[in-house]
Amino acid sequence: MSDDTLLSILPLAQQGYCCSQIILLLGLQSQGAENPPLIRAAAGLCHGVGGTGHTCGALTGGACLLGMHAGKGRDHEEADERLPLMLETLGQWFNDYAAERFTGVSCADILGEETTRPNPDICGRLVADTLDQCLDILLDNGFDPSEANHD
Repeated sequence: MSDDTLLSILPLAQQGYCCSQIILLLGLQSQGAENPPLIRAAAGLCHGVGGTGHTCGALTGGACLLGMHAGKGRDHEEADERLPLMLETLGQWFNDYAAERFTGVSCADILGEETTRPNPDICGRLVADTLDQCLDILLDNGFDPSEANHD
C-alpha cells in the first residue's frame, strides 16, 4: 500500500464517506471525473451492506470499481469477458487478506460489534490495500484506471 493512497483516504473519511464510497471516489478522481449518483448509490454498501455488518464495503466497493471499468453500462454494451476473473481475483485476495488479519470478510468480523463506526486505522489500511489491489487487477487485465470506459 502506498502512503499516498492512505493520505488520500483520510480526508474523504473525515468528510463522512464510507469505505465503498471512498474506493469509487478515488477511482473516479484518477479519471478526473465525478459521478455523485454513483457515490450516493454506493452508500447502500456502507457499514457492511446497508449498515448490517455483512460484507465489508472495501470489498463491495472494489467490486464496483472493477465493474465500472469492465461491466455493461448501456443496452448496446457487453460486459468485458475478463470481468468474472477480475472479480474472482479480488474476492480471493480479499478472503486471503481477511483470513490473515481478521475472522472473516464482514464488517462484524473485521471490526467486531461496532460496525457503524469505522476504525480509521483498520478501515483506512483495508481500503488503501483493496484499492491498490483493484488497480493492480485492472492494470494486469489491460485496463488503464485513469481512463473512463465510454464504449
